[in-house]
Parts: sequence; structure tokens; C-alpha cells
Amino acid sequence: MKYISHQMDDPIDSAFQSRRFAHGKSKGKSGRGSGRGGGGAASKPFNPLAALGRYEVSLGAGPSTSQHAFEIHELTESETGLVGTFDFAKLSGMFVLAGSRKQLADIVTGLEEDDDDDDDDDGDEDEEHDGENHGSQEDDDAESENEPSAIEVQDEKINRRARAFEKNSFRNPKFWMKWKGIPTIDDDDQPNQVQTDMGYLVFANNECDKFEGTITCPSLDWKQLKLKGRKVHSKGRSCPMSWNELG
Repeated sequence: MKYISHQMDDPIDSAFQSRRFAHGKSKGKSGRGSGRGGGGAASKPFNPLAALGRYEVSLGAGPSTSQHAFEIHELTESETGLVGTFDFAKLSGMFVLAGSRKQLADIVTGLEEDDDDDDDDDGDEDEEHDGENHGSQEDDDAESENEPSAIEVQDEKINRRARAFEKNSFRNPKFWMKWKGIPTIDDDDQPNQVQTDMGYLVFANNECDKFEGTITCPSLDWKQLKLKGRKVHSKGRSCPMSWNELG
């Protein structure tokens, strides 16, 4: 599965940052619609690449001296979600973020099916070559005319990314989270196994410099355990693992 890293010269990112969508009538300079996260007519869509980077995270409701690692690496291949990794001492692994439960479910389904698709690629490719039917030049020309232009492809990517994160454009960015990892359990009779569960994050603003949220892990007795994160590094980097590597 390929992911989309944050590149400074990414034309999609540049176009996305400069694009504006109307979310209703503006409430004026002093109105609520003109705020940084407001829904004024000239407000920019939320740019999910702002969330990329490394965060220090504290766990639980009380004061904590232990800071844990949490990193949002890049966009998914579909550009409808984000992937990252975390290490909370007793639990480490990978997570997916999306603006809605449906998008999250679709992304995870795609990640889980990715291995099966890779296994089938070689066989399908051989069958395609064996049964290849060389059409006429007229057929090739007709197909070329129907193919979208580079500008159309880029515009569709911008629109797809905007639609995926549209709800985050006029409120504090909120993401549903699905994690997959290995909890460390102090029980000789219960071996450590790969598990998966849910959580969510709410960023303080569109710059995504802070967030609060929760994570659930029943085997560790974490039921919506509170998370509080602070960004310490803003640059994204490639995700060091894939969803299916965790088993």
C-alpha cells in the first residue's frame, strides 16, 4: 500500500492550500464565521497535511511525567485519511485517522485487502499478456481521447481530498482512529498478541499543534483513556511499517 508523503513541492498540496470553499454566508469581520476555524465564505478547507509530524503524548487524566511517542506520517493512497505509528510503552503499533467512521472503515478494509491483491498481481499479469488482443490504431486513439488530462486528474485529487476532510473545514479538526498493535501484558498465561480497537483525536486548531483524544484497549483496561498531545516536529516522513506487517 502506497502512502502520500508531505512534499514541499507537491502541486496538489499547493493548490489545496490556496483553494477556498463557501460554507455559507459570512458573518462579517467580527462574526463567528471569520474565525480561524470558522465557516465564513472565504475560509480555506482544512489541509490534512498540517497534522503531519511528531507529537509528545501524555496518557490518562492526571499529571504525567512520562511522554510517549505518536507520529502522523502521511496521507493514505486514497488521500481520504492519514496513517501513523505510536509507542505508548505498554502498547505500540500503527493507526489510521479519518474524518468519518465510514471513511475509516473503507481505508482499513483496503489496507487489509492489500496483501491479497499483491499475491494475485503476478497471475493476473500473465493472463493479461497471454490473452492480449492488439487492437487497431483507431482503438488506441479513441482510448487516448477518453483519458482525462493531467489537469483533470490533479483537480479530481484536490476535490477528493477536500471532500474527505470537508467537515473539518469549519470546526476543530476531529478524527476517528483505528489502531493495530501489540499490548504488553504482565501475565505469563496470556501471550502478547496483535489487537485492534478505536479512539479519536480533536485538534485545537487547523495548525494541528495540539490535540486531545482517547484510546481504548480492553486487555490493558483502557476504556477511552485520555490522550493529550503536543507537536514537537512538523515534517512528515514515510511510515516505517504497513498495516499487514502487524499480523
